[in-house]
Amino acid sequence: MATFLYRNPKTGEIKEIVQGVHEKHEYSEGGVKYEREFTSPNTATNTQWDPRNPKDYVEKTRSKRGTLKDLFETSGELREKRLEKDGHDPHREKYYEDYSKKRRGKKLQVQQREEFMKNPPKGFDIEL
Repeated sequence: MATFLYRNPKTGEIKEIVQGVHEKHEYSEGGVKYEREFTSPNTATNTQWDPRNPKDYVEKTRSKRGTLKDLFETSGELREKRLEKDGHDPHREKYYEDYSKKRRGKKLQVQQREEFMKNPPKGFDIEL
């Protein structure tokens, strides 16, 4: 059973009528044949991800089917959005910090490379 909308052509009053999907969709009352009112279907309104919210990432990817590569790509896209909005990635910075604490100050090779590229020693020319 589904709910259908019908409009009275004289008064403009709209009524919700529950009918079967396979029934003939007509409604009349008091000798007045109501006109069927069509509306747009309900759609998701919150399709934007908050790139700063890790819970949002988990909720949006929980029910998706895909590969690990798809998850990494989605994660990378959110990282790029964080960089655009904030100029830095707080999630990555926290990961680096936690990694370093667990390993007595040792840094990830990626982190070392990033720091080197930001502040190269004098006398080095870096071409990409």
